[in-house]
Amino acid sequence: MFSLPAAHVYYRHLGSDMNDGFHDTICHTDDGGKSTQTRVDKGVRYTMRCLNEILTKLAETPRQRHLARRGVGT
Repeated sequence: MFSLPAAHVYYRHLGSDMNDGFHDTICHTDDGGKSTQTRVDKGVRYTMRCLNEILTKLAETPRQRHLARRGVGT
């Protein structure tokens, strides 16, 4: 999301278990479903929190509030 598609992004700051490329290694080689792919879940939740933060800040900018009042983009 914050890099090129299929980029070798590392989320090492999320924990010692995240010391692998997120897309290539974690997403494609961790076995199991949602209950067992805890590293995939951790990385996706992190990126969604980041997206939420960006969208919240964008919505709070004066220009965006002005446009929203005028119905632009709705």
